[in-house]
Amino acid sequence: MDDARIRAAREKAGRAAAQKAGVRQLTPGEAAFDHPATRAAWTKARRRVRRSLALWSVLWAALFVGVSMLGELDLSPKAEHNLVGGLGALLFLSYLCILYLRLGSLSCLRRIRHILRREPWRPIAAARRRAGVTDSVGVPVEVDLVARDEGNERADGSPARKAKRPPKILSARNPVHRRRWHEAMERGALLAGGRSLGVLALPDGTELMEVRQRGNG
Repeated sequence: MDDARIRAAREKAGRAAAQKAGVRQLTPGEAAFDHPATRAAWTKARRRVRRSLALWSVLWAALFVGVSMLGELDLSPKAEHNLVGGLGALLFLSYLCILYLRLGSLSCLRRIRHILRREPWRPIAAARRRAGVTDSVGVPVEVDLVARDEGNERADGSPARKAKRPPKILSARNPVHRRRWHEAMERGALLAGGRSLGVLALPDGTELMEVRQRGNG
């Protein structure tokens, strides 16, 4: 009886601490996107990408106007053609680069939302950044996935042993800052999806990163 009271008191204290910290406990089988902190983190990331794209667009528009006004300077036709044409081409190509990156970030966020809407979060021990490995897309990470043996119990009724799969290096991408890595994930993280395509996050369901199998397998 005393043990039951102690367990109940501990569970109540845990729920109170989680509520005070603003973190809701994960519900088994619940889609990850239904977690309030996860949905808020995704919305915040999308807002930052859209705001960045809008600010760059306004800046580039102002620069284009400034370049067009260079024609009013007292320059020779050849100098004016070289200056205005060269700066205009440079601004146009740089804007295309920014546009490509920002649209890529929005596509990444759409893929993340698609996964989070159909997959639940599952806690993992850690996701570690792999040193000495280069990744052209994002950050190389090593995730240890744990799988249970078939059947939840042995014949004698004892819990089945967990069999560790060999660690696999995946490519993780932050949708806002492509190569930003949060070291706190090395002390615990959440994973939705699988090895081929998934989403990685901090234990509170924030700081979302798209993870996928590397091109070299």
